[in-house]
Amino acid sequence: MKKLFFFLVSMVAIHANATILVVKEYGVNATYSSINAALAAAQNNDTIVVYDKPSGQAWIESLTIDKNLTFLHPTEGTRFKAPGQITVVPKAGMDLYFIGWDLNGNSITATATNATATSSNRAKITVTDCINVANIDLNVDWIDARIFYNQTNISGNINFRHGLCVANICTGIINVIQESTTASQNDSIIVIGNKPARIQVDTKEAFVVANNFCTRSNGETIHGILLYERNNNKPSFCGNNTIYSNYGLLSRAYNNLKIVNNIIHNISPNYGSIWNDGGGNGLAPFISYNLCRYASAFDVNNELNYFNVSTTVISSYDTWGRATSGNTSAINMGNYLGEYYDIDLTRNDIGTYGGPYSIDNYISSGTGKGKVLYINIKHQLTNLNQILDVKASGGSKF
Repeated sequence: MKKLFFFLVSMVAIHANATILVVKEYGVNATYSSINAALAAAQNNDTIVVYDKPSGQAWIESLTIDKNLTFLHPTEGTRFKAPGQITVVPKAGMDLYFIGWDLNGNSITATATNATATSSNRAKITVTDCINVANIDLNVDWIDARIFYNQTNISGNINFRHGLCVANICTGIINVIQESTTASQNDSIIVIGNKPARIQVDTKEAFVVANNFCTRSNGETIHGILLYERNNNKPSFCGNNTIYSNYGLLSRAYNNLKIVNNIIHNISPNYGSIWNDGGGNGLAPFISYNLCRYASAFDVNNELNYFNVSTTVISSYDTWGRATSGNTSAINMGNYLGEYYDIDLTRNDIGTYGGPYSIDNYISSGTGKGKVLYINIKHQLTNLNQILDVKASGGSKF
């Protein structure tokens, strides 16, 4: 409770007019008897603290939210049961936090109806530490999504257009969707350290897709990672992912994209590991040091990729995508350039545990631990007088 109290005090210090609204069953001790009642009374920048019902019943409410709010359980690391549909109306300048919700199979969905967010005044929506969610759907222009550490029973898809998606587990797709406007944005879209069925990126923005473990089941006729080209020509990176699927990785005509240090384990030999579809314009990404179980006519071998690797090398994986047998074929076998080095400044390991975005950064290590949203480490050292440059966006609100 001490950490929560400190957090709430900090919020009040930042927002002088903020109020803490408390929700308890029957509205005892001058509290609110429902989440909707507290929502109606709340002003921008308020915090709503939701207690469990002593009866053990869930708060069965559907909510429509268009304010800057933070939702919390009073006990750190505990989720409150609120199994209703959640609809977010993205307003200009919105800063909204969903922390620790148990949605009992319902979804968090953004709607464009009555939305006022703009390219210069976006809505920031954070969804973290939520469980039993069907879909997290923030597929609306001008939302900066911060979706991280939702690692239990996410049964559907995660959809967004801008922002970051870090350390989530879902049985569906992580889907980055192109904005509807034709205006070019200088965004960096981050998809790091997740465990989905597959990832699909369709954007005009620069992106990093790294250290994800894609586990598409056998029989699916779709790629583990699918990267569309939308004439962005912005430097992007797809690296250190482990793809275990029927198909491998498909890149569509990027000419400023690096595909480096991935493990691509095709279940069937009939499909290519890396398929570059130039779309008729002749563009191609830089593809280097990928460890591929199979090769085919569609494979692109730019530089020192390992094709037709035997099953004894990459036959099985741990929970987060490290090759557990024949692992020496992945250790220190990635691209030799310093920009890809592991955090300990050794040569890159191929797969999810290698490189500056190692999935070790994002695996949950227990209640009360600080959690990293995104870490960017520039560590190409050429002499001992250089300073290691580490940039991180981190910390948690619970």
